[in-house]
Amino acid sequence: MTIRDYIGRRVAIGYGLAFVGFGLILVLSFANSGGPEHSAFFGLAFIPFFVAIAYMNLGIRCPRCKGNLAITPAIYPTFSKKHRFNYCPYCGVAVDETL
Repeated sequence: MTIRDYIGRRVAIGYGLAFVGFGLILVLSFANSGGPEHSAFFGLAFIPFFVAIAYMNLGIRCPRCKGNLAITPAIYPTFSKKHRFNYCPYCGVAVDETL
C-alpha cells in the first residue's frame, strides 16, 4: 500500500461518514414533520455529520511526519490530475512510496 492509497482510504472514510450523517439528517427531517416528539432524534443525527467534519479536518495526516494534510490538495478528488499532490508539503516524502 502506498501513502497515496492510505490517504485516499482515509478521505473515503470521511466522505462516507459525511454521507451517512447527511442521510440521517435528511431521513429524520422528514420524520420530524410529525411533531416535536422527534426533535431529539433530529439533533442526534447531527453527531455523525460533525464527526465527519472533524475527521476530515483533523484525521487526514501524513503517515510519516503526522502533518495535517486537510489543508493541502490531499482532499481533492483523485480523478483531478491538475490538483493531484505528489509529496507531503511538510516532510517532502513522495506519496507514491510504500508505507
